[in-house]
Amino acid sequence: MPQMKTTTWFESIGSVIQRADEFSNYPPFQRAKVWPLPYKRRLVDSILRGYPIGTIVITQERAVLRGAWYEILDGQQRMNAALEFAADKFATQHRGWRNEHGLHPLEPDCRFSEMSEAGRRDFLQYKLSFTEVHGPSWDVLGNMFRRLQWAAPLKAAEMLWSYQNPDVLAAFAALTEHPYFGTIYTAGNKRKQEYQIVCHLIILSQRTFANVTTGNLHDAAAGTITATDEDIANLQRTLDGIVHLFEGYQTKGLSEIVPFYQAVKLLERDGCDIEHSGKGILGLWWGDLKSAARQAAGEGYNSIIKFDTTIRQARFWQAHYPSLIAVSGLKFRDIQRAFTQHDKLEAWLRQDSKCAHCGKRLYLNDAVGHHIDQWANGGPTNGANCAVYHERCHRNAHGPQQTTYN
Repeated sequence: MPQMKTTTWFESIGSVIQRADEFSNYPPFQRAKVWPLPYKRRLVDSILRGYPIGTIVITQERAVLRGAWYEILDGQQRMNAALEFAADKFATQHRGWRNEHGLHPLEPDCRFSEMSEAGRRDFLQYKLSFTEVHGPSWDVLGNMFRRLQWAAPLKAAEMLWSYQNPDVLAAFAALTEHPYFGTIYTAGNKRKQEYQIVCHLIILSQRTFANVTTGNLHDAAAGTITATDEDIANLQRTLDGIVHLFEGYQTKGLSEIVPFYQAVKLLERDGCDIEHSGKGILGLWWGDLKSAARQAAGEGYNSIIKFDTTIRQARFWQAHYPSLIAVSGLKFRDIQRAFTQHDKLEAWLRQDSKCAHCGKRLYLNDAVGHHIDQWANGGPTNGANCAVYHERCHRNAHGPQQTTYN
């Protein structure tokens, strides 16, 4: 197998600056300097932390009058960002920047000349790695360049996956077994998209309206925002509701989990019996909303709304919750859950002043109302569906984790 001859060495940024004319050269097939400012700032922050930033692939060229110089095959954006920062062309990350869990910018809001002496020294002494390729033709160089650009940058979901927090991985394993993944969300997990959805769910498990911004997603991935076993069980029940109500609707959008989750939780809050409501009725409602938004926006349509902040979520539901609860096929329980004194009197007389649980004498003032057909299953709150118990008997009937509503 043929081996291409290469040489690798390390050189400080300070030394490269002194020889900038030798390195600031790019073959004609190189792309433009395309890195946006946030990428450049992250590179500088990585250099200040001493992180490796990958080797810069170069080849040497010579001319009679000019002598030798290097042309960069891979690493143009990194080299350009480092040289621009040394020339005071941009500042470091803002003091309040927070994009990755637990990392705060070093030397914030500083151009190179404004940094501390130690910061400038660390930057200039940082060793860049160079790999020189010897003797290839221009055709081979062009082919190498194209191959080197095949590496795809990390997607947001892959960035979250990189934290590998064991508690979050356990939640991921539990939740992605749910039918939501594959029936409603159909984009798969090739680039860890399902993991990002789980991070959304962990944040939402803390409160129905929540900021699912980049910083909070990183906190969820790192395990700072945690979900207990009870939270996971509640999330699975909510996903049951989503699959039931949105049956037939399919999406490849990651963030649609937010309005789907909120729709189910808001309906439950207002007494909707999700299990006995019509299957797929919210899929039709959501599809109609998207169609209307697409027609209104024309070619500029991207999505109904961004759901990353609580204020955007609240504004969306302020506009669309009335149409949600009006969807035909939703079944609502009796909103009233506590029995009136008249309901309990009716039951007490019907039971001949005895407890329906133990059969012993029960004084009316001590009577606790109990739904014969459970309220959670759609049982009404009226005298006909009321049985009266001693308080102790009622607690025993429901179990220690249940709540008495009287």
